[in-house]
Amino acid sequence: MRRRLLLALTLVVGVLMFPASASATHDLLDYQSAVDAMLAVDPALDPPPNDPAKDFTVGGYQSFGTNHGVSAHSDGPSAEDAWGHISVTHPELGKTRSRVVCLAVQGSKAAIGFVPQDSAASPIELSDVIVYRDSGLPGGMGDVFRITGAFPETCQTVLLVTEPTFPIERGNILVHDAQP
Repeated sequence: MRRRLLLALTLVVGVLMFPASASATHDLLDYQSAVDAMLAVDPALDPPPNDPAKDFTVGGYQSFGTNHGVSAHSDGPSAEDAWGHISVTHPELGKTRSRVVCLAVQGSKAAIGFVPQDSAASPIELSDVIVYRDSGLPGGMGDVFRITGAFPETCQTVLLVTEPTFPIERGNILVHDAQP
């Protein structure tokens, strides 16, 4: 009996100390924190599935007085198999929502290509690529981004040549690389 209790305690401590996941680089608390930050910006966004076998980026933040919500995930092996949305709320121009058309992830860095979802309803019509770097620190401390001015379909190339440099003032971005 004593041996079974010791074994059970060891397993519980092991699970707490070493969260299980073959290729995940985050835990459930990291994911939930990023989803909460996304929902704080736009409660209508759907978070990407927390699937360790797929690339995804999720979060919400404020920078330069503008609020950004991000939900992007890969549905297939190529960058063009991406799905999701980016929501931007500007204090003077209002809210716009864009559709994700490209997602490339490498380590803690992601590039997302996006196009306007509904140009008639959006005050800002912008097709671009945004690059994120997840610092891996709790609560998004040290996360950075950069809007590039590139064609949305070129996100894979942009990922290789662009380094994000603008700090996220408040919020959290989680980048998950589903390494093979």
